Amino acid sequence: MNLQFEEMSDNSFWIYFEGDLDVYNINQVTIEIQKKIKNTKNEKVVFDLKKLNYLDSSGIGLLVKFYKYLKDNNKKMQLYRPTENVLKLIKMTKLDKIIEVKS
Repeated sequence: MNLQFEEMSDNSFWIYFEGDLDVYNINQVTIEIQKKIKNTKNEKVVFDLKKLNYLDSSGIGLLVKFYKYLKDNNKKMQLYRPTENVLKLIKMTKLDKIIEVKS
C-alpha cells in the first residue's frame, strides 16, 4: 500500500491510495493517516481511491473511523473515484449513505 498526501489550494487535503488496503497493512496505514490529518486546518479530506485495488472489512473500518474523527472535528470527508470493486463494497455496506462518494 502506497499513500501520498497533498494540500490543495481549495482548502482540501487529499490522500491518494495505491494498492490493497487490508488487515495486513491497516495498522501502518492508520498511523500514517493519523499523523497527517491530526493537525490539518483543511476543511475537507478527500480519500482518492482510483488506484485502490482491494478493500476488506478492516479497510471499511478505517474509513468509518476517519469519517467519525473528521466529523467530530467539524471537517468533511469525501471518497473520490473508487474502483468498481471498491465501490461495490462501499455500496454493499451502505457507507455511501454516510460518506459522500464522487465518481
